[in-house]
Amino acid sequence: MNLRILICAALLAALLTIGLACGDDDDGGTATPSGSAEAAGTPGPTAPANFPQDFPEDFPLYPSADFDNGARIGNQVLASFRTTDSRADVAEFYSEELDTEPWQIRSETESGNGLVLLVLFARTEGGISGSMTLTAEAGTGTAISVNFTVPESVDTTLPPVATMTASAEAPEPSETE
Repeated sequence: MNLRILICAALLAALLTIGLACGDDDDGGTATPSGSAEAAGTPGPTAPANFPQDFPEDFPLYPSADFDNGARIGNQVLASFRTTDSRADVAEFYSEELDTEPWQIRSETESGNGLVLLVLFARTEGGISGSMTLTAEAGTGTAISVNFTVPESVDTTLPPVATMTASAEAPEPSETE
């Protein structure tokens, strides 16, 4: 069962990295917290407008990471970041920060070649769990993909989808001679 969860989390994180990296966010805004929220890693007023709704305010943000893209899909909150720092430096930061209340590391799995690290974590209060993938990018730094599952108490309804109504009668074919 744990292997299945680990594989699903890794696939979801990989899709997040690929999908969100293809976004058209040209400003590459830095998700730099401001004021007293900086210590808590809270996205402050300088966070980009497209910072995902319901991103946990106390989740630690890597100090020099630039926000790429993010979304909320159902009960999933997704975000991707990039930094020029090494995967080892980013991993060390999160090993310390996510091992501090209210966060708790559940498991860490490294790829055989050491280029990818998958971290499963949870928040001890509030029912939030998630996964993070740190991927070394050849010569350019590290991609950070974070996925949270928000609890049922958070509104996860999606906006209504517009529907097209089809005519009950099909148009008559025209006769041409």
